[in-house]
Amino acid sequence: MDHATLSLQFQSDYMNVATRGLTSEGKKVRQSAVMRVEIESVQEPNPAHMTVDAAGVPAAPYQIISSDYRTYSCVYSCLEYFGFRAEFFWIFGRTPTLPAEKIKLCHETLENLGVNYEKMVPIVQGEPCPYYAKLDQMLSESEEHLLKVLGPNVSTSSSSENIPITTVATTTKEEQIIEEEIKEIKEIVQEEKKVIQELEIKMAQTPSDNLYKETAKVSQKPKEIDQDEDNSAPTLSPAMLLLFPMLVSALLGY
Repeated sequence: MDHATLSLQFQSDYMNVATRGLTSEGKKVRQSAVMRVEIESVQEPNPAHMTVDAAGVPAAPYQIISSDYRTYSCVYSCLEYFGFRAEFFWIFGRTPTLPAEKIKLCHETLENLGVNYEKMVPIVQGEPCPYYAKLDQMLSESEEHLLKVLGPNVSTSSSSENIPITTVATTTKEEQIIEEEIKEIKEIVQEEKKVIQELEIKMAQTPSDNLYKETAKVSQKPKEIDQDEDNSAPTLSPAMLLLFPMLVSALLGY
């Protein structure tokens, strides 16, 4: 998506993520997912290393590799399944632009991981996005949240910080688009809850969870288990392998 906004809802041990945006053709896109701390194949879970679960696509990693919690965050994701590999990198800020030193820090952090960021295709969101007309309001709400969570030592920011001083004219068309987006978000709240419930059921029925349940059942039986038992993993059809890169792009907002 060329223009996107996220609606995040924190729960006790996971986070609901609702993505709304526009493609380069102006088509509206809706995506829903659940983000949770990564627990598979790790001895000590890291709160900054998460997994994104969404309906119809494989789970994807989402790792915060650097952040000061107030101004920027660097996020990295790498997927590798059945010979396919995809890498994604995001630099997030609480203002439309970030100081050059913050961007450089993210690039250096990525290089230290052995990743060449120069091969990635940059996507910058700016004035063409519909929400840009109400940017000051969004920044004000962000600052209020920071004050509540991190305390009073937060510098004041506005839409003119780190960018040329300009006046963004709010046209009737822009206002109409924004109002329509707000109305649609309200209308699909119940739909989101249903999707989230389906994802929670999916998470509870992951292969690793089923394997744990089967192991627990076997441990209660006194008889020995045949070590030569066939535990081969299921295979995917060639058609599914060809569709996999598009599924990964849909999950991560591309």
